[in-house]
Amino acid sequence: MRPLIVANVEQLESEMFLVAILYGADGLCADKIIVKFDGYGDAFERLKKLGGDDFELYTADKQLFKGALEVAGIAVSIKRPSDVDDTRREIELIADLLREVHEIEPVIKEERPKPSKLRGFLVKKLEKILMKLRGDYDYEI
Repeated sequence: MRPLIVANVEQLESEMFLVAILYGADGLCADKIIVKFDGYGDAFERLKKLGGDDFELYTADKQLFKGALEVAGIAVSIKRPSDVDDTRREIELIADLLREVHEIEPVIKEERPKPSKLRGFLVKKLEKILMKLRGDYDYEI
């Protein structure tokens, strides 16, 4: 049986990482790598080091899938992101450590201002008017 690698290119803040998990014949994690993404050519070299010359690759990344089709010894399958979300979980587990090691600045999200009390009051009144106008009927809009 061929070794199985689940790999994706995951984003953490502004940086991209190659996350690859090698599963053994028993279905348990045998090894994994999380490295800065330096292009698809480098990614295939790292995957070859991890899985050997002949392995199966599951990915949700279209570019990784496309490139793996051209590499001998890789039997690649494209999967839904939910099927290969192991890579996302792995990067989230050590996100703080990756931010510290690679000196990644956190992205600051702008907070939306709260609507004024007058606006909230008007929205509630308009919703009540709409409910009375619609009555007990269901209208499709």
